[in-house]
Amino acid sequence: MTRLEHFTAADDERTRTWARAVPQMYHGADPDETRLSWLVDSAVADGAMLTGAYEDAPGVDGRIAPVGTFAAVPGTLNLGGAPVTASSSPPSG
Repeated sequence: MTRLEHFTAADDERTRTWARAVPQMYHGADPDETRLSWLVDSAVADGAMLTGAYEDAPGVDGRIAPVGTFAAVPGTLNLGGAPVTASSSPPSG
């Protein structure tokens, strides 16, 4: 059976497991510790709300990890330089 879990990104194992699952959805490599720390730190800094779809049984590696992921960031977008307020209307001028 599949269940959905919604949670706020935090510097914890749950978020690390979620972040490791994202590249695996696209047959990517497991991120190294440096990349994983950056992914978690970025999600936490952005206040990301994470969703994972989980199977009740562990995967072939013995871990229970999401088989589907989604992230939403409330209010701002981080374009690398600074947060930018998200808006549904085009800028004027």
